[in-house]
Formats: sequence, C-alpha cells, structure tokens
Amino acid sequence: MPAPRKLRSSDGNGAYTLSFDHDNDETQTKVSALTMKSALPFSMYENPDYLTQPTVIPWFTIIITVAQLCLYIGYLFVTNDFQFSASDASTYNAIGGPSSMWLMSVSPFSECDNLHAELWRYISYIMIHGNLAHLLTNMFMQCILGTSLESVHGFWRVALLYVTAGIAGGLNVTMFTPNLTVVGASGAIYGLIGVCTANLVLNWEEMPLRWYRMAVLVFFVANEGAMYYYSYDPFTSYCAHAGGFAFGLLFSFPILKNLRVTCCERGLNFICLLLACSICFVWFSWYLAHPIPSAAIINERKDTCCTNILRYGLPLDGSVNGDYQCVTYEKDSATLLGLDDGVLYQVDANARAGEEWVDVSTM
Repeated sequence: MPAPRKLRSSDGNGAYTLSFDHDNDETQTKVSALTMKSALPFSMYENPDYLTQPTVIPWFTIIITVAQLCLYIGYLFVTNDFQFSASDASTYNAIGGPSSMWLMSVSPFSECDNLHAELWRYISYIMIHGNLAHLLTNMFMQCILGTSLESVHGFWRVALLYVTAGIAGGLNVTMFTPNLTVVGASGAIYGLIGVCTANLVLNWEEMPLRWYRMAVLVFFVANEGAMYYYSYDPFTSYCAHAGGFAFGLLFSFPILKNLRVTCCERGLNFICLLLACSICFVWFSWYLAHPIPSAAIINERKDTCCTNILRYGLPLDGSVNGDYQCVTYEKDSATLLGLDDGVLYQVDANARAGEEWVDVSTM
C-alpha cells in the first residue's frame, strides 16, 4: 500500500486541519491529526524570528542626528560663540540655536511676550541643544535606540513615533511647566525608550535577550524617577521626558510590527490607542483653553513674573526704559528689582501702565 500523503485544508475561519489520505482504490481514510484554532498566535510575517527579520539602513536616525549636529555647529559659527556651558542656562546664553526655535510659551522677563500660538516650536525645539555635552549625550542615545528600532520596523514607523513623541513631550511641558524654556531631543528620545518597551511586550517570545532588555529599560525609568525625587535638576525637563515616554509607549502598540499576534495583543493595541488619543485630547484641550499659558499644578517652580503680568494685566513700563529682575511673585502681584536704581518695586493688578510702582525696598 502506498505511503499516506499529508493534506492541509482550511475551513475558512482560521482553523486548519492536517489529514492523512491513504491512496487506496477500495477505501480512503482521513484521520484528523491536529486542528489549529484562531485563538493561537498567528504570524503576520513569513519569518517570525526577530533576529532574522529583513533589516534596512536606519536613514531617519542618520538624517535627524546629522541635522542636529550641523545645526548646532552652524549656529556656533554664525554667532562666533564657542563658550556655551550649562552654568549659563539661566541667562539664556547657553542654547545652541536661535530663540525662535526654543520651546517656550512666554519670552523671558522683561519682554514677557505670549508665544502660545507659535506651534512650530513643538517640533523645532527637538533640533537644538543647550551645550556640547547635551548634544553628544542625546546623539548617543538616539543612535543606539533609533538604529535598533528602525533596522527592523522601518523608516516611517520610527519617524512617526519619534516626531509625535517629541510633540507630546512639548505639550506636556505646556500643561505642567509652561514657563520653562526647553530645548533638546530628550523628549523624543524618551519616546524611543517607550517604543522599545512596547516592542519588547509585543514581541516578547521572539525577542532575543529579552530579560536583559527589560532590565535596561527598567533601569532607565527608575533612574529618571530617582533623579526627579532625590536630585532635582532645574535644567532638566522631566515633563518633556514623561510626556514623550508615555505617548511613545502607548502609540507604539498599534504602530509597530508584531511578529505573532494574539487575541490579547489585539485588545491591548486598541486600549493603548484609545489611551493615547485620550491623553492627546487632554493636552490639546488644555492648550486651547489657556491662551495665556497656565500650569495645571502651580507651585514655586512653575510660575513666573511674566505669567502674572500676562494673566492679571500687570504693567511692564513702570519706569521708562528701566530693566527689572523678578524677585518674588504671588497670585496677582510680583516684586521686581530695578537694575538701574537698585529699588524693589511692588507690582499688583491694581496698577496701571505709566503709573509709578510702589517702592518696597525700605518696607
């Protein structure tokens, strides 16, 4: 009797049956050996092995990194200023890029211009950096994370996630710390950390060295939290990091390649997309509802004289052509130091432009 032949058929609903067909003139017997139900993982790609996926040159990572480097170096040559250092950041002289590209909702005192409507800042701030150390650190992280992701997931996925994470970080800054000036790609880079986390979850079984990867990602997140609570750095935008990471993590689930899809992962993709859209709705609602920038949580690190001047209509011209430095501020008033005369002026909401400010230096 001839050897049995293996046949594979489908019922049209994702269930496949293996049978043994005994080729006999008198009788044919089909014995069901295995049925694969649709609840089992299903491969969207011919090759579900993560390490042997077709790879591409990470052009987006290369382009964005070279552009950031060229912009920084070019700005140094244009301004002929090679003395930038982090210690100068409080005077706004440490930023390696034009002020029109900084992410800030209000210009520094005493200009106090409302920049809320300049939407390009939510992308342009990613391209510039405060000093050489800031640039090199971000470039290193960007190349490591971006190359590993883009080589498997491709140009457009990584570009979309990188840019949207940077925008998300900027929107989070506008909501919680609108009076800070922020530059650098760290919001987008923390977004890539979130993307790596989602990639690990989606492709856990196919991922090589998955426990090592998870340990590295946990370290990054734990280190960020520890720095915020135990060694707060006023020149670090933790809000940009948090916003970029959260959006990068959530938005990655429906965007990234998933080599084997399960029912649970389909549900997870939908939930994460819904959460990402909900967070965006909150951010944009806050942005539109506060044409004068306002922080969702007010404390001593989040508000400035300029915010009060814009919000409560405080005057800017108490002394003609005078320069002032903000000393203290409360809900509807600010104490300003006249740099020309060394006098402290109390400015409140009842004052009018052109009137003499109250001298409180002797009070």
